Amino acid sequence: MNEGKQIAESSLTAIMARMSAYTGREISWKWVLGGSKLDLTPPHYEMKELELAPVPIPGHESLV
Repeated sequence: MNEGKQIAESSLTAIMARMSAYTGREISWKWVLGGSKLDLTPPHYEMKELELAPVPIPGHESLV
């Protein structure tokens, strides 16, 4: 059985929950798939230390 679609939808749901919690706003499935410019990939793929990102505060983060 191919569970790829279910896993992809589950992962997107978790990302949407994170975005909603960080911004304090309601997020739509359509906006995340079509309008969001959020990039969660690391800045580089080399084996070295990553800089720690600042801790997000709900309601103060902007939607990207």
